[in-house]
Parts: sequence; C-alpha cells; structure tokens
Amino acid sequence: MRAGKVYIVDDHEATRDSLALLFGTLGWEVTTFAGAAACLIALNSSTDLPNCIITDLNMPGMSGVELMLAFPEAMKNIPVVVMTAEDRASAAIQLALLAGARQIVHKPFQMEVIRNAVELSLAPIRSE
Repeated sequence: MRAGKVYIVDDHEATRDSLALLFGTLGWEVTTFAGAAACLIALNSSTDLPNCIITDLNMPGMSGVELMLAFPEAMKNIPVVVMTAEDRASAAIQLALLAGARQIVHKPFQMEVIRNAVELSLAPIRSE
C-alpha cells in the first residue's frame, strides 16, 4: 500500500486511535478529528490535502454524508471511505455512495478490511 496523508473522522476516540495506529504503522501521516465540522475547517484552511479521508457515517452534529457534500469543488475527488454500523440496504448508505464515498466498511471490522478499503479507494477508476 502506498502511504500518504490520511484524515480520520470519528466521534469515538477508540476508533480514531486504533485507525491512527494502524495507518501510522503503515507509514501514513495521520490527522484525526472528533467530528466532521473540525475536518471541514482543516480541509478549507490547508493547502496540503489528504490523499484519503476515512469517516464515520453517523456522528453528532455533521454526518459523514454532510461532510462530503460540504467539500469545495476542488476537493470532491479526494477518496472517502465511510465506516458505518448501518444495515447494508439503508438509505444512509445509498446517500453516502451518491455523495461520493468510494468504499463502505461495515462495523465492526477487521483492520485488514479498512486497510484494503483505503487501498481500493486510491486505485484509479477504470474507464469502460
């Protein structure tokens, strides 16, 4: 897996810490946020954007979908992996995909699953 810069957004500290440890060990530069609003502020004030964002779907305040919808146009191509405990057929998951999520990871998950989801989200989109 190629390393780069990853933003991790989750209201649960244990999840943020576990993912930060995993991706940090893999050589990624990791920045964590306890909420989507804080992540959006960082995105809007940074010139060094992340290669990928991993976000929870449901969080207090701004959701992962609302975060993606609030991206400025220049950031809409940042790959986003969404984590969720929602049922696979839920409307929220469909909204996340419509908002631009490249991968959905269902909680609870093994660390290998989230690592693979990030890898897949970074793969170039194949043209037909």
